[in-house]
Amino acid sequence: MGNLYEFIRLLSDQTRLRILVLLAQSDLFVCELCGLLNLSQPKVSRHLAKMKDLGFVRMKREGKFILYSLALNEGASKEMLDAIIRHMADDPMLTQDKMNLFSHDDYVVGCNPRGSSKRIIESLE
Repeated sequence: MGNLYEFIRLLSDQTRLRILVLLAQSDLFVCELCGLLNLSQPKVSRHLAKMKDLGFVRMKREGKFILYSLALNEGASKEMLDAIIRHMADDPMLTQDKMNLFSHDDYVVGCNPRGSSKRIIESLE
């Protein structure tokens, strides 16, 4: 895993922060992140690649889709992300992202690797 300095640099970008907050809630496919964040696939993929290269997220191929998850299990980076999530609990954009995660069945046309977002919610319970 990357060092704390690199993690702080990652957090300085709003898109990467939003991705990390969503991945802290649930493992997600790229196309799900695109729909949740209303961003293009290349943009989301570039951010995920940077985070993966630094060791902060991991990927797992499931058929033609790639599932991303946090690679922060413990240590200073995990504690920092948890503190940021608590501190920014009332941030309108992050709140909306989390609400979208729990309310949408389909994120984008052609992206339904789970069959339904209900599986996301079930995995969180």
